Amino acid sequence: MDELTLRSALAIDAFTVVICLVIAIKEARTPLHPAWTFLGLHLYIVTFRLVQLYAGAIPLKVGFAWPVSVSEMIRAGVASDIGLLAIAAGWIVARVKLRRSRPAPPKVVVVSKLRILLGAALAMAGGAFGLLTVRRFERGVTNTSWDQTGYLFATTSWPAWSMCLLHFIYGFPILLLIVTLGVFIVVGFTNARFAVIIPMIFLTLLWLSRRRSSKFPFVLVAGILAAFLVWLPMKPFVKMVKGGSGATDSAVEAIRFTYAEFNKEEGSLDQQFLDMVAATMTLSDVHGSWYWGGTILPLFTSPVPRILWPEKPKMNQYQVDLQVPSRNMTDYGMTAGLVAEGYVNFGYAGVVLYCFGVGFAFAWAYWKVARSDRRSASWLLYLFCLASAAQLYRDGLISGVWFPFVYAAPIGFMAISHWIWKPGRLREAPMVKPTVVKSAEYVGQGLQIE
Repeated sequence: MDELTLRSALAIDAFTVVICLVIAIKEARTPLHPAWTFLGLHLYIVTFRLVQLYAGAIPLKVGFAWPVSVSEMIRAGVASDIGLLAIAAGWIVARVKLRRSRPAPPKVVVVSKLRILLGAALAMAGGAFGLLTVRRFERGVTNTSWDQTGYLFATTSWPAWSMCLLHFIYGFPILLLIVTLGVFIVVGFTNARFAVIIPMIFLTLLWLSRRRSSKFPFVLVAGILAAFLVWLPMKPFVKMVKGGSGATDSAVEAIRFTYAEFNKEEGSLDQQFLDMVAATMTLSDVHGSWYWGGTILPLFTSPVPRILWPEKPKMNQYQVDLQVPSRNMTDYGMTAGLVAEGYVNFGYAGVVLYCFGVGFAFAWAYWKVARSDRRSASWLLYLFCLASAAQLYRDGLISGVWFPFVYAAPIGFMAISHWIWKPGRLREAPMVKPTVVKSAEYVGQGLQIE
């Protein structure tokens, strides 16, 4: 791809986006279909970054002695376009397979209110323990095996998910929203940004799934915009407040810092996820061999506490193995992304395989749960997976398991508990005349999968 220019890469990307947009309009009849989420992620991570480079920005370099080149960026952009086409193919295949199988009305496992309340209480208690002890605990275990474990720190995000469970059964009363805001603020000052942003997206999607109006969901746009505006300046804001600055001064400085980062010639890491994909693909070429799916192996060793196995492989062990001193990505906390993880395993075939699998799985899950009651355990898990799709696309396939059962364990295990230990009798979806869904106004109705 050395002969391609940035203009050519942008043209290829624009053509790809148009094709996938047409497919999305055909396949995705509601904003809850995964098509719109993945299109939005591609536009921000790939298209926007290519436009920045074409306008004169420079690729990622930070402290690298071997900075990323424009040719690497072009290749990563084209690979991401291939990945988006594979994801879109997954949407189509999922719908066609379900249409041909003509599944019977699904058995609906409506969540148990008592169990949700108990799970929310346990999650809040576990989160409170983590919030009260993790910082104090870390000071006594710095540079030890405990200092590297993620399980204790993961509990600090649980209070946010505890509130999400309550909203799932009670909706959005004002008092509960006020309490949720307070909990999010506390979690935001203790955890990383995702611990607040993903629950915000989850609540937006939950509200959308319960609405009955066919009008354009402006609250969805507002929720996404709010999450985006909080995500960008949140890191510098929290850092300044912890350093002793006042809330007002910290907010002003965080906004100024964020604006300045966007205007830098190089940009900020929040805009350079495509650069990380490019860097990882090149490191894989230097490595000289594929992983053949081995990047997911740390999932099987992750349940063992690091205190018992200090040399336990890291969740991103393949990135640690691939990096070189002149491009030490993991030292900066950089991620490979779904596209690069697929490439590391099987080359361009892996990009297609991984992206098609993700596109198919999300679309299949959507069409399965779309016919069920919005209070079902399936909807609970689906809404979470859709809300955390950005982590999956940015971090890779492992986060699709790690997030729902570690950082958002109250959601993942609550959903699974309803399938293992079913509360009462199963209910069938109402046998109504199938209709084509054009909005999110239905609740538990049948679907005609076109």
